Amino acid sequence: MKTLKVLSAAVVSVVMASCAVQKSETPLSPTVAGPIAGVQITAPKTLEPASGSQIPGDKQPLTLLLENASSSGQRPLSYLFEIATEPGFNNRVFAQDNVPPGDAGRTSLKLPSNLTMGKVYYWRAKALDGANESPYSNPADFNVYTPVAFDKPSLLSPVNNDKVSSQRPIFAFADAPRQGSPLTVSYVIEISSDSAFSAKVAVWQFDETPGQTTFPSAADLPGGVQLFCTPAPLNRP
Repeated sequence: MKTLKVLSAAVVSVVMASCAVQKSETPLSPTVAGPIAGVQITAPKTLEPASGSQIPGDKQPLTLLLENASSSGQRPLSYLFEIATEPGFNNRVFAQDNVPPGDAGRTSLKLPSNLTMGKVYYWRAKALDGANESPYSNPADFNVYTPVAFDKPSLLSPVNNDKVSSQRPIFAFADAPRQGSPLTVSYVIEISSDSAFSAKVAVWQFDETPGQTTFPSAADLPGGVQLFCTPAPLNRP
């Protein structure tokens, strides 16, 4: 009975040893037993988009560009890129790892799809060699905005050969439909004595008011003649 117990213990010992995972201590081995002592990897540096960048949505998909990290070790580096909608990176909208380093000390990554417009984003990166890793780069924030585009404003008065009693009529028009969120909108109104607007008699610029904009003539217009006018919107930063 004692002999059988010894054999049983020996068999169990062999089985357990066969399940052990062996990690190499060779620096360039695919598997390394934990971080390699003494290896220092510097943080990469975010270059583009730089912090505070304003990016029109029609310039997507974006390309992220960083300055490569450096390592005191022998193992090759790869990069992890991350994008989030807040600086703590708890709400990541994109992540890509195993990005190989680029040439000339810089690495770029083109996003596979467009980001949602009208939001502020933060991006960062870090370098890894499979055993050690760098700190994250300082995050850079950028805004992807909807490009501003205007349709024509609708002239309300005077229109259709209206006769006005004053040489300084008040022009009224419905504000121009638009996409995007312009900060400030102004209009240029042109007055001409011909429909081709080759003989302009006045050109004025003024600010938009919500919904409907009115503008009283800033100078006397010619009396007793047919005049033509056209307003056009301007987006001002």
